[in-house]
Amino acid sequence: MTILPRGVGFATNKVTYDQPISLRFGYLVIAFRPARPGTRFSIEETHVPFLVPNDTQADLVLDCEVAPLRPLSGPVTYSAGRSWDLRRDEHGAETIVFRGGAEFGTDVWQLTLDSEFRHGKLVEAPVMPDRAVRADGYPLLEYIVARLLARHEGALIHASTAIVNEGAYVFVGHSGAGKSTIASIAESEGARIPTDDRTVLTIRNQQPMAWGTPWHGSLIRKSPEGAILRRMYLLQQAKDDRCEPLPPGRAVKELFVRLIQPRLHPTEVQLTLEVLERIVQRIPVAVLHFRPTPAAFALAIRGSTSARQS
Repeated sequence: MTILPRGVGFATNKVTYDQPISLRFGYLVIAFRPARPGTRFSIEETHVPFLVPNDTQADLVLDCEVAPLRPLSGPVTYSAGRSWDLRRDEHGAETIVFRGGAEFGTDVWQLTLDSEFRHGKLVEAPVMPDRAVRADGYPLLEYIVARLLARHEGALIHASTAIVNEGAYVFVGHSGAGKSTIASIAESEGARIPTDDRTVLTIRNQQPMAWGTPWHGSLIRKSPEGAILRRMYLLQQAKDDRCEPLPPGRAVKELFVRLIQPRLHPTEVQLTLEVLERIVQRIPVAVLHFRPTPAAFALAIRGSTSARQS
């Protein structure tokens, strides 16, 4: 497990590879392969722990190259304004163009995926001097993972995760809810923190799991570690510490609105809802009303409904 020192900020060191690379998120593996000889790949150092051997079976294989982006024709199916445009053909294949914002002032990536999301092509415009495909480019990689998870019994959610006694406790919330705060407290109490901002949820063979990711978060925790999911909490800062259990129906709704999921395909949305329903049927979900103290984290681990103020 790789953890950068607190306060280091977002990753600044880039690692370049003259060979294919594969990255794993939860059970999901994405393989980046050269579309032509000499293609190189780069990732930030925070993504290095997520590398797996290239002979690992991949859920998605991308043929990649650095080259000028080809002009596209036909109507745009979905647009995210200045971020990206998506076109979907009559067979279900998709092509999405990601823009680089003010930093580049131009389109940066063109991603084409087949209708089954098993194979695709990634072209990066020659906007960087090293001419290496940025396999971890933002929002490219997070977008791919969020879309794929829906098709592989998973979901990506705004949440920090603490691992205690090989069990995962997931703390869900939008920005400012206290995800990093509770993660910092949990770490000071001996928990392992694979992520303090984005958590991968999966359920296979009826077993819910929570996994770390390399994205965002003020504590900059970067680990692919996963553990059996024990409890999930919606964070609510308060003047006292108490747990408010949520019935499954409300729990699904509260979790769904905190997902990182482009809602671009009805099948993906339906599959994601089914994953959340299966998870909440098997593990407790509650609102954690908390103060930023170790007592709140201890309450979360116990799963009690209240705690004595201290």
